[in-house]
Amino acid sequence: MPLPAPRSWLLAVSCGVLALLPSVTSAGMTPLEVREFNSHMALIKTGQAGELYNVGCCYADGVGVAKDEIEAYAYWSLRGVSGRDDAKYGLYVLRHELSPADILRGERRTKSLQAEVDALVAAGKSDKDDGSSESPPDVRSHYYAAAIRCLDRKDYVETVAYLSLRGMDDRYDATYALSILKNEISPEVISKGQQRARELQKEIDSKSSASKSSRKDN
Repeated sequence: MPLPAPRSWLLAVSCGVLALLPSVTSAGMTPLEVREFNSHMALIKTGQAGELYNVGCCYADGVGVAKDEIEAYAYWSLRGVSGRDDAKYGLYVLRHELSPADILRGERRTKSLQAEVDALVAAGKSDKDDGSSESPPDVRSHYYAAAIRCLDRKDYVETVAYLSLRGMDDRYDATYALSILKNEISPEVISKGQQRARELQKEIDSKSSASKSSRKDN
């Protein structure tokens, strides 16, 4: 079965959205979706551009929050996000779907939103300087981004592998992307991807152990 066109496939999967399942979307947001959105919002204080992109994805398709394409446009246009290939793609799509007036609203919102985000990041740094606890970076975002890059190269074995890594099974967008892939590619490719996931997990665990050992030695 051929994969859907880029608009319905890559944007949907890269955002982890429900665009391909309108019946589910209309049924309302699940607690998992809301939790995923809130986790991205909470991590914005760490200054991770990936979290800003993820929040934009949530707004683009109403995952965990009311759908708002103006807000999605603003998040994807933020400093540090607009240079990402996936954000560029999302903005390209929105510019063809929004009216000129809405695009202008999005550009205006970007300016005010940038100020809000800068304030949040500054508050996060202040909390860290004061010795208060701060949420650690979500390393799953790194592996999810790697999966999307592999998908863009049409390397479905490696895509399945990254989406199947330990810890990714409780991430909404990874779970959703994997469920789509399992319906679109052959069982043989899925099997190879799962086997590769086990190998990849060992590589990651090995690198993590080596890094911890190095820090102890220092």
